[in-house]
Amino acid sequence: MSEIGWLASLMLVAGLWLMGDRKWWGFAFTVAGELIWVAVAISRGMYDLAAVCFVFAAVAGRNLLAWRAQDERRRTDPRPDDPG
Repeated sequence: MSEIGWLASLMLVAGLWLMGDRKWWGFAFTVAGELIWVAVAISRGMYDLAAVCFVFAAVAGRNLLAWRAQDERRRTDPRPDDPG
């Protein structure tokens, strides 16, 4: 694996770790790592891998936005979530 591949993989592992600690920037690390993999895959002609990595980056970005919106709602509404 190339140095850039190691960097992308390290960013993905760090992102997953940070998400486990409920840190929002874990999603950002994951998006960045996936986008690096998209560039690596395209440069190597691995367009199927690039497509999958792009989808993963999009899902992580969507999850970041959803998680931040939910966190903001919790901050502005002091009532506990209604489970029903």
